[in-house]
Amino acid sequence: MAARDPRRGAPNARAPVATCPGRARSRASRVAAVDDLALLLDHVASEPDAERYLRDALLQRRADAPDALSHAVLASRADRWTRRASVPCAILRVAACGARPSDALVDALTLDPGSWSLSWISNEVAAQLGPRLRDDLRARAGVWRVDELVARSFSAAPAQIEALRAIDRDRAVAALRRRLAQPYGLDGAALFAHAVDDHSLHAEVIASALARDGEERDLVALGLGLLPERALPSLVAALSRSPRGPRARELGAAITLGLARLADADRDWPAEYDLALRFDAFASPYRWGLWADVLAKALLALPPLRAQAALLDALDPADVEVFSRAFRFVGALPTEGVLRRAFAGLLRLPPSLAHDPRAAVKLGLATLDDRRPWCQWALRAGAVGDVKDACARYA
Repeated sequence: MAARDPRRGAPNARAPVATCPGRARSRASRVAAVDDLALLLDHVASEPDAERYLRDALLQRRADAPDALSHAVLASRADRWTRRASVPCAILRVAACGARPSDALVDALTLDPGSWSLSWISNEVAAQLGPRLRDDLRARAGVWRVDELVARSFSAAPAQIEALRAIDRDRAVAALRRRLAQPYGLDGAALFAHAVDDHSLHAEVIASALARDGEERDLVALGLGLLPERALPSLVAALSRSPRGPRARELGAAITLGLARLADADRDWPAEYDLALRFDAFASPYRWGLWADVLAKALLALPPLRAQAALLDALDPADVEVFSRAFRFVGALPTEGVLRRAFAGLLRLPPSLAHDPRAAVKLGLATLDDRRPWCQWALRAGAVGDVKDACARYA
């Protein structure tokens, strides 16, 4: 008889939720041997989308006994990429049986975020809004929710977050502190800190983020922005003390994410928090493009006068990059004051624009309903170069 594929499991399983084999009699006969588990763990890295595959295999399609799964995971020679998926699965399986995951299993949590991307937001927007509305920032803001970010952006993080919540808080906090103390451990510690309700841990993560040098990092901004709402005053105070440089841009992005979460819940925030709604976060155009949707969700939830004030501050043509990013928003907030400042600023831009500022200006014009008279005014006022070309299209 041919050897059984160790990856083969229950054919009709659906949701990847951990269950205890002892309580699922229909699956008890399919409990696999430890050597089969070792074979699965040692070879799963060759699978496409290995982490999601492993989570599905261990929690949905197989019915391994918790002790066997724990032993196989700890004994496996699999690399850290596989262990960051297999260890949380073992913890969830043990916890589902009402048992306490061993210290060795908890210590094996890598708290490594793995690969990630926010591009699903644009994909979701394109699928739901179609060509006519896909560039409309107000419409885009309503398509996705901040509470989807981790589950849909990270391949390895969701299972690790569930595992942290499945163990007792003291051990979860200790695991996060170990990660924070490791070289380059801030990314992982920051991203996962929101999974544990511990104010002192959150304060340590914030302090560690503020104390370091170097450019702003997406994962740190994401992690700080996902902390409970009570962390926002500390983040805003830190930004007020240091409003320039990489830490300020990182803090601005983090606070903006926190405010976007409040916007999703139809809640307001103190006006002093609006200082975080800035257009200079992340120098890379690609990285900024991913964060622009987060900013739009928060900015466009504000009362018009507060939103206008935040946008007017950014519409200074002395900084071409920041101005063009802000100009992208004029169609979503077309007040008289915004349009006067925006089109007067266009005339002060250099004749030749880099690709990304030029594209942002074009998108701002394309999404402005009443663009024709403003473009005609800009042409009469002496627009030149790339601005002239962009306005001529709509005049």
